[in-house]
Amino acid sequence: EKDAPLWFFFLLQMAVSSGPQSSPKAKINHNGASFETKKKKFFQLLDPRRHFDHKATGLSYVISFSVAVYLIIYNIDYYESTILFHLLPPLIGILVSASAIRNFKFLSKDSENPGMFAKYRTFSFSFLKENLYFQFLLGLSFFVSHPLSYTLIPTPIASFLVFVTFVLREFVPKTSYVSWEVGNKKVNERFQGWTTFINAQVKIVRWNYVFKKTLLLYLVVIIQAEYFLNESFTTQLDRAMYYLLSLDAMHNITTAFFLQTLKFKGFLSAEAFAILFNASPFIGVYLTYKLISNHHFVWPYAIATAFDLFVNLNFIYPSKLSPEWKNRCQVSCKTSCILAATAYLIYA
Repeated sequence: EKDAPLWFFFLLQMAVSSGPQSSPKAKINHNGASFETKKKKFFQLLDPRRHFDHKATGLSYVISFSVAVYLIIYNIDYYESTILFHLLPPLIGILVSASAIRNFKFLSKDSENPGMFAKYRTFSFSFLKENLYFQFLLGLSFFVSHPLSYTLIPTPIASFLVFVTFVLREFVPKTSYVSWEVGNKKVNERFQGWTTFINAQVKIVRWNYVFKKTLLLYLVVIIQAEYFLNESFTTQLDRAMYYLLSLDAMHNITTAFFLQTLKFKGFLSAEAFAILFNASPFIGVYLTYKLISNHHFVWPYAIATAFDLFVNLNFIYPSKLSPEWKNRCQVSCKTSCILAATAYLIYA
């Protein structure tokens, strides 16, 4: 049997040592027994006889994701000459989320998600459904950005499908970042956890989501506008940065399952989970910097998406509207802003 890498056992040690201890002697005995027990449980966790479809799709996702990233960075010409390697990560990511829904029906059915950053807790079943929706949205937006996407689905139909996916958001459970902070404070304080540190990580996740989705919306809009306006708004480098930012977002959603399992089973402390989960936003910051440094902004669309974000944060999100009506207002605002920017480019 092949031993696990040293870095993994280091993380296990972090998980073991994070709990409250009664004495130095008890700490040594407890940690020694717990470490061996968790090492055994880890290999049981990898047993292919349990949740085989979820593990198989997860491994397939890691492989397809790695191949796509490698080609985008080192051979973008080949990557854009075929659509196969572009299709595999989002399609397999959807299968990963779907298999999680099939295998983990025992999770809490509450719409809230207080277990996200809480020690020995995990996310709710509603969060799995929400993840599947975002896999569809990100995957479809990712697909239409490839120069050969029109060979499978005509561009007008693909653009309409992206719009419909935004509309369908109101039929998907919506979890709240606030509940993550509540669960962190309620549970982790009992284990002498770093609640302030973890809540800071929650805020990083939230604002990363807010700004990344705005940037991705802007990029997919200008890529689609190239077809409708018969203009050239993006370079190959722009598309490469969009591919990587989208893969970063999809990867963050997908690896959440594995990291949550490690936390739920006690292999990772809540603090270690927060650090690992937030590695993705920092990668996104670097990619955003690279994009902004080289991109020539299409200002009508940049202003339109920024204004949409402003309206959402200051008026729609804080309102007392139901989640369904909030989504309808958000879709209406996005559509109006993008159509206004398009009209300006056509008639100005």
